[in-house]
Amino acid sequence: MYSLPFKCTLAISYDRSTCSTYGICYGIETTNINALLDKLSVAKQYAYQAFLVPLLMTDMALTELQDFSSKTYQDFLPVREAMGCNLYFNPESKYTAPDLSEMPRKLTALANASASNSASLLATKAVIDCLDTQLEKEQLNNDEDLIVRMRDHLTLMREVVDGTKRRNDYLKESVQAQVQMVQHSIRRITSLV
Repeated sequence: MYSLPFKCTLAISYDRSTCSTYGICYGIETTNINALLDKLSVAKQYAYQAFLVPLLMTDMALTELQDFSSKTYQDFLPVREAMGCNLYFNPESKYTAPDLSEMPRKLTALANASASNSASLLATKAVIDCLDTQLEKEQLNNDEDLIVRMRDHLTLMREVVDGTKRRNDYLKESVQAQVQMVQHSIRRITSLV
């Protein structure tokens, strides 16, 4: 499992004869351990389900990815404002020329963060798809209400992945447009000198 900053390795063992699930997790931060234990405490009547812990951890990783994407987008807004790229909405009289010396660094950092987040989202979506496939096999053997609810939650998680990826794609396209604007402005300044 990987998402920024959620990194860990999870191994789950399930004994069908006793309906017992055992897990070992390496590399998870203390705050995430506590959050997982809280979630397991709430769902203790379902702890026998072998896919509960992977589903909970994937959900936690996805939440962190979604939060990271939101933070990146919020960091982007002041850069966009400084660049004067909201002229469509704001009158031109409010425009002040941006400090171009900082813009390439800021835009590069935003593009890099967005790309990392998108890659992590794709990896998380692969985990979601794998869990869904495994739960579908479980459902064929044992049509439990829990499995249906878990699969419904995975569907919701896919929608969150898609929505977060759309926001990252918007950020990427907008950053690229602003990079072109900075390059054009720098060329114009250089030609005047």
